Parts: sequence; structure tokens; C-alpha cells
Amino acid sequence: MKGAILPALIVMLLLSCGKSDSTEQIIIANITALEAGIEEKDPEQVLDLIHENFGTRTGADKLWIKRTMAFYMLRHPNIEIVTSNLHIDLEPEQQPHTAHAHFSALVTGGEGLIPEQGALYQIETEWRLQGDQWQLVYADWQRP
Repeated sequence: MKGAILPALIVMLLLSCGKSDSTEQIIIANITALEAGIEEKDPEQVLDLIHENFGTRTGADKLWIKRTMAFYMLRHPNIEIVTSNLHIDLEPEQQPHTAHAHFSALVTGGEGLIPEQGALYQIETEWRLQGDQWQLVYADWQRP
């Protein structure tokens, strides 16, 4: 009996390596890609992750995001984003293709190595599975 435990553990480990990413892992990767796209001034990387019907509490849409990114990317040669306290909520029975992510983000910008401006935000997002890609469909941010 004891001899069967090690092979069983090895099989379980090998099977777990082959599994596709979980929804949580995909959402985390998408948030990281959004951060990288903003920091690297790559608006297409950001816009590819935003749903066509994206909206905010204040009525901003995907076009507003594109224009706002262009403004801030020109104004601040260096943009840095640090996220923390990330929580992802799934409701598979009620909304199987929807996920919510809540996190804090410190956003800084400036021209040199030392940021000239910065702000802390509490961010709430909603992600929707569109085909085989999770896209950002809603976002709200507030200063704490």
C-alpha cells in the first residue's frame, strides 16, 4: 500500500501540470498585461483586453479609455503601476461567464526616475468571457 502512494502522487502532479489555466489565473494575467501595456505605452495591448461594450460608472467607454491613455502617455514619459490586495470573485452558478476583480493600485507618473505625481486607487472590475478570451467589460475606481 505504501509503495502505491509515491506513484499516485507523481501521476497527480503530472496531471495537474497539463491542466489549462484557471479563470483566476487568466484574470490575474490580464490585469498584469493591462499594467504592462500602460507602463510600456502600448495602447493596443490594453485595448485588446477591453470589451467593445466596456463602460464605467460615469459613462466612459472604450474610446474614452483610448483617448485618456494617449493623453497620459504623452504627459508622463514614465508611468508605473503597483497593484496589491487582489481578490477575484466568481459566481459560476449565477453568472458562469463573469468574474469580478477588486484591487488597490498605486499609479505614479513623471519625466524622470522620481515620480512627480502619484495616486492610490481602489479598483473594481468586471470581466466577461468573450469567445475564448476574458475581456474587461466594466471598471470603477475611487481614491480611498
